[in-house]
Amino acid sequence: MKILYVFLVFITLTGLSSCVPYEHLVNFNEGTAFENRSGENFQVPELIVQTDDILQINVQSWDTQAAAPFNVSAELKSSGYQNSNSNSGGYLVNNNGEINFPVLGVINVEGLTTKAIRDTLINRLKPYLKDPSVNVRVLNFKISLLGEVKNPGTIVLQEEQVTILEVLSQVGDLTPYANRSNILVIREKEGQRYYGRLDLHATEVFNSPYFYLQQNDVVYVEPIKEKAATINTQASKILPWATVVVTLATLIVSVTR
Repeated sequence: MKILYVFLVFITLTGLSSCVPYEHLVNFNEGTAFENRSGENFQVPELIVQTDDILQINVQSWDTQAAAPFNVSAELKSSGYQNSNSNSGGYLVNNNGEINFPVLGVINVEGLTTKAIRDTLINRLKPYLKDPSVNVRVLNFKISLLGEVKNPGTIVLQEEQVTILEVLSQVGDLTPYANRSNILVIREKEGQRYYGRLDLHATEVFNSPYFYLQQNDVVYVEPIKEKAATINTQASKILPWATVVVTLATLIVSVTR
């Protein structure tokens, strides 16, 4: 009986350490509200090219030799081109929203989708190439994640359309202390800064203009109140367990006398 008493005290003391309520850990916890919205139409926003974007542009044609001058090699010069973080070359969109394209010269691309840029280039290339094909991709589509995510930092994405859920999955999801109902998204667009909040508990999150992230967005996940009760220093990490050990030692001594 005395041993059982000591065991129960130990369980009680360890249970006093801070814990996170179950409902805080669950996304989309509105129950049947999500099922009731099944089949809803949604619109995926297209990526809009901005200044400082780096574009990978590949030109193809039946005549590969004729198409070669329109493709930038990995060894890029300082004439308006810039290396990306990968081994591929890319075109830097300058402060005027322009790229310097071989043979065709300066082309304004700011504010256009990659599809619109592709169509523009195809039309401009027709006098030089027969049935030209163009592929356009943004190389530096990056999102920065801070706060209560398991692997904070900046990630570079291959996709043009990406949701907050997809980005979180790439950094290992949220920590148990993440405030899932108040995620901040900081967005810069046309020289202005915008702020949006996402609630991963609510069905309305899918209708938010910030559900789909844009290049250079910053996502900050604030902690819940329980975070304040957790361990932040090495000393505070040891203290709770030291208290348990001392208490158990005292109990063991008292019951064995």
